[in-house]
Amino acid sequence: MERAVRDAALAEVAVSTVRVRGVHLIPVRHHSPAIARATAAVIRTLRPRLVLIEGPSDANHLIGALTDHDAVAPLAILAYREPQAHQASADLAPQVVFYPFCDYSPELIALRTAAGLSIKARFCDIPASAVLEHQEQEKHETTSNLYTRVAQRMGFDNHEEWWECLFETALRDPATLLQRTFEWGQLVIGEAGISEYDALRNAYMWKQVE
Repeated sequence: MERAVRDAALAEVAVSTVRVRGVHLIPVRHHSPAIARATAAVIRTLRPRLVLIEGPSDANHLIGALTDHDAVAPLAILAYREPQAHQASADLAPQVVFYPFCDYSPELIALRTAAGLSIKARFCDIPASAVLEHQEQEKHETTSNLYTRVAQRMGFDNHEEWWECLFETALRDPATLLQRTFEWGQLVIGEAGISEYDALRNAYMWKQVE
């Protein structure tokens, strides 16, 4: 009975609060046990036709391997590109990008939950090949550390302590957890803005929805 009430509350939050362009969104912090539990509950409650997950769209053929019963976390998707012939040397390593998953990663939990309910799921973020291209062009920019400033203003040494105390352990109600996580994400975007790269990713992911 308690679980049914909690799942109903989650469904209400998903419908009324975390919804953009008619799509139900689950705000995620990577490797958060609390968010992972809430993610599974929302998918079980809403039973969507399709679950889209922030992950490389050119790795969709690996979803079956990630959700296989014999697959034991931690797991990771690894993409790499060898140096060009004119760049090759003994000291030059390949370009690498990887996407890690553990048993409490919301992304892996979403894949597993969808598979268990026979719901289609796929990655919808820009391909890993495009991420490798971005790494090559990326310029390091100095930005204000909003996470640290907020944590220290509230009496914590760092962002990890702040999140653990105010989100991970204090918010027993998963509906409140998702709502506050969404609000925190909106605050970060409002303060720091969106980089050109992330704007490209957002546009790409919305294209998968359309």
